[in-house]
Amino acid sequence: AAIIGCIFLRDDRGIDKNKVAANEIEIARLYADTAFHGKGVGKGLMLAALDFAAKIQKKYVWLGVWKENQKAIDFYSSFGFEKTGEQTFLLGDDCQLDWIMQFRIPENQ
Repeated sequence: AAIIGCIFLRDDRGIDKNKVAANEIEIARLYADTAFHGKGVGKGLMLAALDFAAKIQKKYVWLGVWKENQKAIDFYSSFGFEKTGEQTFLLGDDCQLDWIMQFRIPENQ
């Protein structure tokens, strides 16, 4: 068996990194092997993450995405994530700007 994708969820910090928010969870990483892009791997991981968040009674799921990564922004937007803020992200010596995107778990889930 081969690993074709992975997702890492974190609930030890909120969008405001100085505060822990009990009602939210972060998608810290979501990767699909490039050979499997467009084949539903990312979609399956995202749906599993949203389902898990609902099961553990989170109200929001959030993530950071590089503002120049339009493909990822479009992917997250297709699930209902919306831009709610910005944060800096240090990649080596390069300080980049990430968008904070957030999804509200529907009440009836």
